[in-house]
Amino acid sequence: MGIKVSELAQELAQGLSEYSQEVADAIKKATDEVAEEAVQELKSTSPVLTGSYAKKDTSAATDAE
Repeated sequence: MGIKVSELAQELAQGLSEYSQEVADAIKKATDEVAEEAVQELKSTSPVLTGSYAKKDTSAATDAE
């Protein structure tokens, strides 16, 4: 399976695009996990008088889904 010189740029661009998408997906997954952990920590450590405001603790990513 060889690649012609004329197709090299296209193959490189496609490979970089696929790699870029994999990195973006991994970053989004990691960000979502950290945000969820932060929300859980916030909920567990927030002072609670009536509890009405504590129920509103969410991440922006959670709100968007």
